Amino acid sequence: MPKTLILFYSRTGNTAALADAIADGARSVRFNEVEVRRIDDLAAAATIEGDVEWKSSRDRLAARYTTLGNVEELAAYDAIILGSPTRYGAMAAELKNVIDQ
Repeated sequence: MPKTLILFYSRTGNTAALADAIADGARSVRFNEVEVRRIDDLAAAATIEGDVEWKSSRDRLAARYTTLGNVEELAAYDAIILGSPTRYGAMAAELKNVIDQ
């Protein structure tokens, strides 16, 4: 059975909501195993802890989604769909870090 990974970074939860919608569509394909995982923040814990909204969002997302442990795990999937908010017209540093590895 083909395995599809939807891998995303989301600071506020908006990209996570899009990842869930994509996962719903991917699950409608017969014989397709779909997993949704998030990329953890690169920012220092102290920075996140100092921002109430960021901490709340991170805690909510961490409770709902498993994070990618390392890039070697990506080899287990037949298809990978990436999601990221834009930062000044570019992908989030967290996703770029995964791609660069």
